[in-house]
Amino acid sequence: MSKEQRAVFIGVLITLVYPFTIWLEKGVFLYPFPLNEFIFFIVSTQIIYLNFKKHQLVALLSGIAAFFYLLSSPFFWTFVLDQISISDFLEGGFYELIKLLYFLSLLFWMLFTLKDIKGSKRYFFYATLLAVFISSLFFWTEVLGDIGILVVAIISLIFSLKKPFDLLWVLLAYLSIMKFLFFFFN
Repeated sequence: MSKEQRAVFIGVLITLVYPFTIWLEKGVFLYPFPLNEFIFFIVSTQIIYLNFKKHQLVALLSGIAAFFYLLSSPFFWTFVLDQISISDFLEGGFYELIKLLYFLSLLFWMLFTLKDIKGSKRYFFYATLLAVFISSLFFWTEVLGDIGILVVAIISLIFSLKKPFDLLWVLLAYLSIMKFLFFFFN
């Protein structure tokens, strides 16, 4: 198992062990979804650190996406702002700008990841995933974005795109789907 695979495995393990221990202690399954952004940022930073010399552009794009993913988390801002400032900040336009920048960075990272697919398949994936991501933006539903992330993760694994950064798509898809399932079933 490579260092990158170990980092992703530890990120997934944290999100599985933590709720399992709470379930054993309290009898309730609580998925630690506020930690998603932190886990993704830490794992992304490690993979970028290990592979920046070989894959500078994809490292930069994934790093920007991870950074804005972290900044788009209200949980992150609880460490920076006081309670009154957080509510004003989350209702303001700057927070929406950060979420938009996360969306755009994710979109550019996705397009760059898929550019290595040859032939007409690439344009089909571009069109389909652009439609899914843009629909998620206009309808403000995270489910479409989660589906888009899952599809990119599957495509990047099948076509072996931008290794080892394909593991970040898998981790992001896992974190997104687990968050959705937690909210759906609770």
